Amino acid sequence: HFGTMLFHTDGFYGMTTPSVMATLLRTLCQGMKVCVEIILMATDGGCVAAGEKVIAVTGTGRGADTAVVAITAPSTKLSELHITEIICKPLETKSWPAGTRPPRPPAEIVRPDPGSQRV
Repeated sequence: HFGTMLFHTDGFYGMTTPSVMATLLRTLCQGMKVCVEIILMATDGGCVAAGEKVIAVTGTGRGADTAVVAITAPSTKLSELHITEIICKPLETKSWPAGTRPPRPPAEIVRPDPGSQRV
């Protein structure tokens, strides 16, 4: 029986650990994977100190859509990286493998304040 302890195996259905992590982070959204990558790269490169609290913001050509608050760590000490808050993430991720998408929230109807209209 190998199905209940998926993360306690050396390989995850033939995938390497980094690709499993990337796939898992992408289940939240593509930007979450990139947030983690840039936090690790910034710490590895000495741009921020390990243990420093930062905000990482990522996005697409349309603009920023994902932001997290994190305590930094270098890639050699990945277990010390802590995402303390998800500020925002897209409702719809870039790709939905099953072809189904979550329902869109109803559009907010903004009505002007009756007292602010000029006669």
